[in-house]
Amino acid sequence: MNADRPDDSAPARRGDALRSLHKKLAKSAPTPLTAAPASAIVYRRDLPRAAPHTAPADPGGICIPLERLVQGIEAPSPRGPGFYLIESPAGEALASAVPRALAALSPDSGVALTPNDACFLDIETTGLGTALTFLIGTLVWSGGQPVCRQLLARTYAEEASILHAFAEQAGRTPLLVTFNGKTFDVPSLRARAAAAGVELPEPRFHFDLLHIARRRYADTLPDCRLQTLERILCRRHRVGDIAGADIGRAYHDFVRTGDARELALIIQHNRQDLLTVAELMAKMLSMRDT
Repeated sequence: MNADRPDDSAPARRGDALRSLHKKLAKSAPTPLTAAPASAIVYRRDLPRAAPHTAPADPGGICIPLERLVQGIEAPSPRGPGFYLIESPAGEALASAVPRALAALSPDSGVALTPNDACFLDIETTGLGTALTFLIGTLVWSGGQPVCRQLLARTYAEEASILHAFAEQAGRTPLLVTFNGKTFDVPSLRARAAAAGVELPEPRFHFDLLHIARRRYADTLPDCRLQTLERILCRRHRVGDIAGADIGRAYHDFVRTGDARELALIIQHNRQDLLTVAELMAKMLSMRDT
């Protein structure tokens, strides 16, 4: 074979490898479950059912700007005003776990998937349906290391800018990994991108871990919410996390007042979701078929 001639079969073999990924996620044996720590809240019925909190006006007039609470940079955009780009390392555990899981995939395909092929996604919006998207969280590989890259719209006008930035990332990574992304994240982004006139490429391969979790854990767990899987499979329990019902209200408050205290909690919540999705995929891929 001529060494200068491109290998036309490579894309097809890569597609076979990605399809094998989905089969392995769906068919591999569930992780053995162990008892959760006594202090952990495991069941949905144990969670508080308080009404969404509405923060009272601060009598002291305290307003802490975003830059003092969350380190980031002003990122320019060809589609509008600049947005706030937040990057942070995802940790050494994922730096080794995700590459090992992908490298072990589909030995017969002849193509070894690398982390550079994957983009983990989680978004924050002001509500359901076609509500405004103000934070697009991704976990991608950069310089051989996993990086949480969060795109924040500090005002409503910056939404088109973060959508455009995500569209560029989506065009470079064929594998999209989400949790409930087929029902929520991707349809929301598609609707907002269309409204903003941003061309958003469809993911070539989209693995929604919620569907995998439901097939594998429906009979063994009280529910398959992300934080339930995080507590039981990843052995982590969040402290001081913002309630999902408060996220939209908290963002509108930030835009109105400039006080970023609750917004910083949302950014941390989004980052934790990304880390959990990546860890869950690594755990699922590392399981041996039975």
